[in-house]
Amino acid sequence: MSEESAEIVEIANEYRRLQRQLESKTQQLSALLEVNAEAGAFPTDFAGVQNRRYSIDFQFNVGDLQPQERSVIIEGGTIFRCAYIESFVRAVGTSDDPYSASPISVSATLPWNQRLVTFDYMWRIRDTGTDREWVDQPQPSLFGGGGYLGPLWLPRRNILGGGSVIYATIEPFLNNDTSEFFGGLAGVQQYITQLSFVGHEVPDGSAL
Repeated sequence: MSEESAEIVEIANEYRRLQRQLESKTQQLSALLEVNAEAGAFPTDFAGVQNRRYSIDFQFNVGDLQPQERSVIIEGGTIFRCAYIESFVRAVGTSDDPYSASPISVSATLPWNQRLVTFDYMWRIRDTGTDREWVDQPQPSLFGGGGYLGPLWLPRRNILGGGSVIYATIEPFLNNDTSEFFGGLAGVQQYITQLSFVGHEVPDGSAL
């Protein structure tokens, strides 16, 4: 066989190999789309499926701009399919009870317009199940959903096996005390930020 003929055979074999890979990947993609459904919809066609929420709380004293990383562990013996993320910020302060003059604790969830002048932050998420970053760079709180906005729906379900750890980092860039938020009756001492991961949980044996 001449050198040119051998090269043609090699190219033809490579073409067939790539074609088989493409067919295999196409089948895998179709299967994943069926399992994960479109963004904004929950798949519910698994035996033992149930709604599940994992939440992480961060506590920042007024004026504290140091980033915090916290985590939550996916329950063992299950697979968690995260569909969306949402976040809420709660302001906590103290005030004098008008009837007893004793100090009492007051708290309220910050609406988005108030967060822009009192407490705001950047966030990022990673997990140990795949050692992947969920975002390629820190994201503004607005993109975390919650409050008056809808949650942040993921373009496809993030699948995490039991024992995987979700790490979330919150880095405040605005952290002010404002008694105006409580109508001048109390000052804010702390902001509690909650990130929640919401989706479906199924037994390991029937998840994929």
